Amino acid sequence: MNLSWMSRAEWPAGPGAAAPPGDGRGDGTPKSLGPVFRSALRTLHTDGVNAVRYYYLVTLAGARLVPGSLRFLLYRMAGVHLQQSRIAPGVFVGGPPSNLTIGHGTSINVDCFIDCLGKVTLGRKVMMGMGAMIVTSHHPLGPDGRPQTHGVGLDVVVGDGAWLGARSTILPGVTVGEGAIISAGTVVTKDCRPFSVYAGVPARLVCHAPGVADGADVPG
Repeated sequence: MNLSWMSRAEWPAGPGAAAPPGDGRGDGTPKSLGPVFRSALRTLHTDGVNAVRYYYLVTLAGARLVPGSLRFLLYRMAGVHLQQSRIAPGVFVGGPPSNLTIGHGTSINVDCFIDCLGKVTLGRKVMMGMGAMIVTSHHPLGPDGRPQTHGVGLDVVVGDGAWLGARSTILPGVTVGEGAIISAGTVVTKDCRPFSVYAGVPARLVCHAPGVADGADVPG
C-alpha cells in the first residue's frame, strides 16, 4: 500500500509498522548530500594526483626508451632531491617525490621499489640491486588492536656506500648504516650497524663487511 501521501500524524504506528519517509532521523528531513559530495571530491582529487604522479614517475620517467640524462631531469623536475646518480628504467617511486633524496654516485638498478610516504634518504655511492624494495608505509594498531586503515610514513635512511642486494626489503623506520651490506632477499626490520653484513628473514648480523679487520671496533 502506498502511504507516502499520509501526514506524519496519520502514519501507522506500532510494532511492525513501516517507517515514515525521510533519512532515518525520525523527522522526515531529507538527508544532506553535501558531506557525500565533499567526500567524493576528496577521493577524486587523491586518485587524480596519484594517477598523474604514477604516470609521470613510473610510466614516463621509468620508461626503458628514456635516456638516463633525461630521466635524471624528469626526476629533478618532479621534486626528487637528486644529485648525479645512475637510475635504471623500471624503478617505481610512490608517494611525494620531494620525500626522496638520492646522493651523488648512487646506483639504482632495474625494477626497484621506493615507497616515499615517509622520507627516504639514500647517501652517496649507495647501490640498490635488482628489485630491491624500500617501504616507509606503516599501519599502526588502533584501540581495537587492529591495523588502522590510513598509513603513516616512517623515514628510512641508507648510509653512504651501503649495498642493498637484489630483492632485499627495507621496512619502515629502518636506518642502514654506512658501508653495510644487505644480502639478496634479506628482509630488514631493524637498524643495521655500519660496515656489517646482514642476511636472512628477518635480517641478522653475519659478519663485518669486507675491509674491516676481524675483531676491529665497528662503528655504531
